Amino acid sequence: MLLIDVATLNATSTSLYTILFILLGIFWFQNRDIEAAFWWALFPAFRIFNLLISSDTRDYVMNLPIYIGNFFVLLSGVFLLIGCMKFVKMKINYVLIYAFVAVFIAVFAIQFAVNVEFETRATTLSLASIILVTFSMVAITKLENEYYVFEKRFLLFWLGVQFLIFSFWLFYGFHFPEGNIAAMGVNSLGLLNLSHVFITVGLVIMALAKRSEQLEAENDRYKLVSKSLNEALGASQEANEEKSVFLKSMSHELRTPLNAIMGYAETVQMDKFGTLNEKQQEYIGHIKTGGDYLLKLIKDLLDVSNIEIGAVDVDIEKQDPAKLLGKTRPLLDELIRKNQNDLSIENDFKNNDCPDVYVDPVRFKQVMINIVSNASNYSPEKSKITIRLFRKNDDYVRISVTDQGLGVSADQAENIFKPYHRGGYENSTIDGVGIGLAVSKTMIEAMKGDIGFDSKMGKGATFWFDIPIAHEGEEQ
Repeated sequence: MLLIDVATLNATSTSLYTILFILLGIFWFQNRDIEAAFWWALFPAFRIFNLLISSDTRDYVMNLPIYIGNFFVLLSGVFLLIGCMKFVKMKINYVLIYAFVAVFIAVFAIQFAVNVEFETRATTLSLASIILVTFSMVAITKLENEYYVFEKRFLLFWLGVQFLIFSFWLFYGFHFPEGNIAAMGVNSLGLLNLSHVFITVGLVIMALAKRSEQLEAENDRYKLVSKSLNEALGASQEANEEKSVFLKSMSHELRTPLNAIMGYAETVQMDKFGTLNEKQQEYIGHIKTGGDYLLKLIKDLLDVSNIEIGAVDVDIEKQDPAKLLGKTRPLLDELIRKNQNDLSIENDFKNNDCPDVYVDPVRFKQVMINIVSNASNYSPEKSKITIRLFRKNDDYVRISVTDQGLGVSADQAENIFKPYHRGGYENSTIDGVGIGLAVSKTMIEAMKGDIGFDSKMGKGATFWFDIPIAHEGEEQ
């Protein structure tokens, strides 16, 4: 019968162990949550240490390297067992493991001291190995997840091969008769090394299967979360549509009686039912001012509703922005009257050389009213508000509104154009609900313009918007 060459076997096994150790080490380094991979990587590592030592033992006079190699074999089996128990989430009693290792270290030490024969040393190591292999097999059988059926059977098969080899050795006590049994005893060493290699391969594919299972679980969780988000988004859109319908209905229901109140107030103010005294005129003025403010809020709420469902209408045409600003001036003067602010307009264009722009005149007035109204509300009484009209560049005309008010803090800058945000002044007594600037931003962008602001806390703010210039021969 063909007998194996031990030196060739050791060299080949060392190379294979090294490759598999590197693979397991890299895998554990990249997937540290799979703790078993760390212990499994130590299994081939200590196998390598043993082979490097035992392959040259025939050249040593003393047999200490043999015992060191046997100790490494013992540790590799211990690490295999710990890895298997970690993988199946079995509770590990480290005290028992330490005691087990300590007992065999003591036995090895005694054997070294009395210089026992090869058969005694090999029997002791085989007994330790068969115990570790048996418990490793028990641990792997605890893996009930059907995801690992192939990997489980692969490992159990090669662990079973080792169990049979160690049992064969222990049965004959390393005293093999002549003939085929003797040849089997020698060649079983090669099969044992082969089983170690394939066990390590099994550990690699088991670790990869674990990572694959994790990825599939993460993908399932992602799909579940995505489904939940889509359902939540659908519910949110449905609620948003219902809210828009409600706001439109509310707008109509509120404006009808409010217009009646405003009409009655104007009729009374015209002295059709007798002359009013100064106090009565003041109260009627308050009714009109409050009514105008409520109408503006209703209109802004309706605009916000239309914005949210993407139903913003603009009717863009060529207009002279200076003339538009002039037509809007009376409305702006009325807005700032209650705070007795001073409003001025600075027109950088001279001799009627202001270029036409593409703009919706109604939306332009709405934006100006919103910005100037904010400037007045957030400024002290009798302060100055300046509107400036100038050319930003060859493509845009800019209109800016500068006040001497409270200003906007840096941490509120990103919220200032969001609906229902008031730059940190939500709990103040200043009029407003925080929708004017949000509406203005949408209107300006619908007219293909841009809007922004510059501010320092306590030193006022400058809000500006750019509207595109209507170049000659260009169509909007």
